Amino acid sequence: MYKQEFNLLKKLTEAHGVSGFEEEVTNLIEKELNDTRFVIEKDALGSLIVHYQTDLTKPLISFSAHVDEVGFVVSEITNKGFLKLKTIGGWQNYIIPSSKVIIKASNGDKFIGIIGNEAPHYANSDDYATIFDLNNIYIDIGAFSKKEVLEKGINVGNPIVPYSELEVLNDNIVVGKALDDRICATSLVLALKKLAKNDVKCNFVAIFTTQEEVGTRGAKTSIAKVNSDIGFAIDVTDSFDTETSIQFPCGLGSGVALSFKDGGTIAHHGLFNYVLNLFNKNKIKNTYDPMDVGGTDSSRIHKNDIGIVNMTISLPVRYMHSPYTVGSLEDLVTLTNAIILLAKRLTKEEVNNIKEAKYKRIIK
Repeated sequence: MYKQEFNLLKKLTEAHGVSGFEEEVTNLIEKELNDTRFVIEKDALGSLIVHYQTDLTKPLISFSAHVDEVGFVVSEITNKGFLKLKTIGGWQNYIIPSSKVIIKASNGDKFIGIIGNEAPHYANSDDYATIFDLNNIYIDIGAFSKKEVLEKGINVGNPIVPYSELEVLNDNIVVGKALDDRICATSLVLALKKLAKNDVKCNFVAIFTTQEEVGTRGAKTSIAKVNSDIGFAIDVTDSFDTETSIQFPCGLGSGVALSFKDGGTIAHHGLFNYVLNLFNKNKIKNTYDPMDVGGTDSSRIHKNDIGIVNMTISLPVRYMHSPYTVGSLEDLVTLTNAIILLAKRLTKEEVNNIKEAKYKRIIK
């Protein structure tokens, strides 16, 4: 039922794209959008900017989805042939040991490694305090010397990602790495393909940003090139439906989650109310995003130049920043439909009304 969505998501999530090394992902997206109706460029940090402009008198609307993933980088090669590592992006250290990873060598070759963890037979309670210390964590690639590692083309500074293939858990529920945020990037690619066949009311820019996981850096440079009238960030949020989570309606299958506040952004009131009203009228399944820590590309977008009308639309996923994130293909389709709906409705008049309505309550 969701074959197109699954196949594209699998292709993008299994690509190697830790922060600062996203070109494998952006190259795949560029190939997917090989259409003369799109104008494609990259900024200096590697963010992919895809323009679909039909009439310069129409408002300019941007959607930003980041394509980088959390991972690691080789920080040292020991004399015995083990790799020491540093994290890129946020990790809980207790998740890291015993993981399977892929190291991308300087020549582009890829090697499988295992993050070593000693057997429990020799451990005592005092050892557990140091097991998860990053200084005591290393990668085993089956080598026996530093020379052997270097001969493979592996060196300090090479990027590392979890080894995790996208798989179906049940029906439309999938599990894999890098759903943060490639599930939204997939949705944006699919929306672009459909928008090119529709009568849109705005000029549309899709931005596939880099280095979000290390401080939303790609959003800062890419939005400066675009400077849209309205800028949406589309990202993931926590799914508050597991046995151990705080219980909220925002969970797998609940559609898109509208963020009114997080650690870096307060949504533009007029835009938030407009989107909520529009989605409810058009039966776009939605809920509120209760996650108020962390941040998204919105934290950069809304502060560009003299300010951009902005908010974040998210998809709930389980187990973010781990090798195995769980998400919903049904929610992915809901987000695609939401993006298309906004592109069809955001006329110049609507944009002006949104800006003027910032302090007016327009929910009906």
